[in-house]
Formats: sequence, structure tokens, C-alpha cells
Amino acid sequence: LRKRRSGEHLGIFKQYIQRYFRVTPSMAHIILLASTLNIHFANGPVWNKTVGRFEDLCNCLWWSNLLHISNCIGTPFLCRPETWFLAADFQLFVVSPLLLLPLHSQPKLGLLLLAGVYLLSTSIKTADSFFMLLHPELGLTE
Repeated sequence: LRKRRSGEHLGIFKQYIQRYFRVTPSMAHIILLASTLNIHFANGPVWNKTVGRFEDLCNCLWWSNLLHISNCIGTPFLCRPETWFLAADFQLFVVSPLLLLPLHSQPKLGLLLLAGVYLLSTSIKTADSFFMLLHPELGLTE
């Protein structure tokens, strides 16, 4: 918003590319280790069950992490459980200008847009919980 106020060109696409190349290489390194070498770092009765699971998932679903859509596939199928945050963060980074720029240029329209997005997302989650027969206290256990 500061750049927009000063009249500078925003370069949103450039910001997306910079963010992608700032976040993705370290995550790609972790996925490479998880899918190849991680299984050889230790051993034990539980090691192969837990780490082997991640190795199999990383071998199959590595591309979803590099595209930052792994959180859309489902939490049981995450290559590395902690990468769901990076995917959600990147998706919110991509969508946020679509919500913030109208809020800056036309505040009333921007607030209406934010209210609509809020109502839509809340309605979808409520309908999903209702039709899947999920209870609020279950959280992420289902």
C-alpha cells in the first residue's frame, strides 16, 4: 500500500515470483531429504513406520509442495506435516491483494467485499461440518 500511495508501480506478479523463490528452495531441500536420505538417519521399531510414511508420501506428492497446494490435498497426505503452513501462507499472499487493493481505493466497496468473502467462507465451512456430521469439539482429529 505504501508503494501505491507514493505512485510507484506495484509489480504484484514480481512480488509473487520473489516470494515463491524465497520460500520454495528451502522447502524443496527438506522434501528432497525426506524422500531420499531421511530413512537412513536412524532405525528402530517405530522409525520405519513414521519416517517411512513420509518418505512414501514425499516420493508421490512432492509436486504439491512445490506448487504450494499441499494443504488442498488433505492433512493425512502431507509429505511433511509442517509444510501445510507454507502452502496456506502462500495462497493467502496471492489472494490478499485482491482484497486489500479494493479496500484501499474504495473503502466501502472493499468492506462489502471483505464481508462477502467472510460470509461465503463461514457458510462453506458450516455446510461442510453439517453435511459431514462433524462436531465443533472434534477439531482436526477427524
